[in-house]
Amino acid sequence: MAPRSVGRLLGAWVAVSSLGCQVVLGDFEIEEPAPAPLGLGTTCEPSALRCNGPDLEQCAADRRGWEPLLRCETAGQCDATAGACRSCRPGEAACNGSSRQVCNALGELETVEDCQTPALCRLAGDRSTASCAPATCNEGEFSCDVNRLLACGPGRDHWDLVARCDSGPLCDATQAADQAAHGIPPTCLVPLCLPGSFACEGATLLRCGADLNAWVPVGPCADAASCNPRDGTCTPAADGTTACSGRDLVRKNADGFQKIASCAAPLLCEPEVGACRTSTCGAPGTRRCSFIDDVLPALEECAADGNWIVRGACDHRALCDAAAGRCFPKACDPDAVRCVGPAHQTCSADLTHWETDRTCAEGEACTVGGCEPDACTPNAVRCVAESAQICNAAGHWEPKLHCATEKLCVQSDASCDPPMCGGSLGDYTCSPQGDTLLICDPSRTVWNSFRPCTAPTPVCNADSPVGGGLPVCNACEPLAYACSGKALTRCLADGLSSPTIADCPGGCSVSSGVPSCL
Repeated sequence: MAPRSVGRLLGAWVAVSSLGCQVVLGDFEIEEPAPAPLGLGTTCEPSALRCNGPDLEQCAADRRGWEPLLRCETAGQCDATAGACRSCRPGEAACNGSSRQVCNALGELETVEDCQTPALCRLAGDRSTASCAPATCNEGEFSCDVNRLLACGPGRDHWDLVARCDSGPLCDATQAADQAAHGIPPTCLVPLCLPGSFACEGATLLRCGADLNAWVPVGPCADAASCNPRDGTCTPAADGTTACSGRDLVRKNADGFQKIASCAAPLLCEPEVGACRTSTCGAPGTRRCSFIDDVLPALEECAADGNWIVRGACDHRALCDAAAGRCFPKACDPDAVRCVGPAHQTCSADLTHWETDRTCAEGEACTVGGCEPDACTPNAVRCVAESAQICNAAGHWEPKLHCATEKLCVQSDASCDPPMCGGSLGDYTCSPQGDTLLICDPSRTVWNSFRPCTAPTPVCNADSPVGGGLPVCNACEPLAYACSGKALTRCLADGLSSPTIADCPGGCSVSSGVPSCL
């Protein structure tokens, strides 16, 4: 199904600076948040290089700008694709950020087209060609694919999963855009009621609809005093009995059930104790950085039931940003090494950026182990970490291009193989047979088995669960209906259980996904 989408935002998820005021959005109010301390930015990818005139620059440690790395003799000799100052080969293609470039007859790179984002500039693995790919979505755009809330990825080349809502109608791209525009992480609409719950409207008994956003009439009772939302029947309850109808806590008296309180959310209504439970984490959607088992950094979110749930596991505490509502990707692996021209770089201790630990002198070439004499046989090729290199006519090693990972560097011809997975391609998928959840290998060259999906949990789903964390094998197909005797069930959005949504006296049926009570 094609995603439903809404228009552009001026900026994605940017906190505003005004304090002490509220913004009304539809039927809810958003309190303007106080500015958060500056953390990592999104101006550039942590391993990115670009040419700014004759200067070769790398993404700064805070990812909010660029910092100089090398100065070339001319702007045309600055080669961001190779990560070096060099004279290119006529006809050779390159990408400098969003700019598609071609090498001219003088051995210098010229910009021929703007691809709008770096991710949309597509370069062949041997630098023979480059092209601009069409954008998949617009910056700041949100959409809904059934119950999946999606946001346009930073490179405009893919959609990122934000959340899996409890039903399709609870996915609201417009609300998500409004939240993002006011610096609040986008969320799904809050369910009006819970599966299998009931309410009374006078003498009419109502059942929570399958989409959890409306009450559906079950039938009329003899009178209001006979309508019983606690049991979902027309059998009168004893006076003083309490029940929950969505957010409303109701109590039975001689005239039927009357509202005595409105809880913050349906899951916070406690009919057994006749009270509203207080959330232990504040407003739903609030996020914080914590630790899983006091070791693994985690991004946690306040769920609708008032408890903290893990939304994602970060690679380092420095990569967890509660204000942005995300785990930032790591720049590199612990102890990783790379060469950018003469600069020998190692991964920072917090995995957020690359640090230059030495710069090779003239007459030396950068290698994984450090600096060595720069002498080679012309046209020889090699891979130094993820850098594909070729020996030039003068007998010196010259970077040709940077590959996505070291294993994608092809030694035989100093080219790069395209990644099979990872990045915008996704870190998880299902096997062709649908019986195994797969995870992308760190080399981005192959899918590895992550966990089998066999009975009693046979459904593979590569999305993260509703509450975040790692993908799991589902117990059922999310949002699918099924019949079990007289009970009509519907699988929850997380695929982990199928609560009963209706008791059908004559049984039930599901045809082409459409349920009915007999």
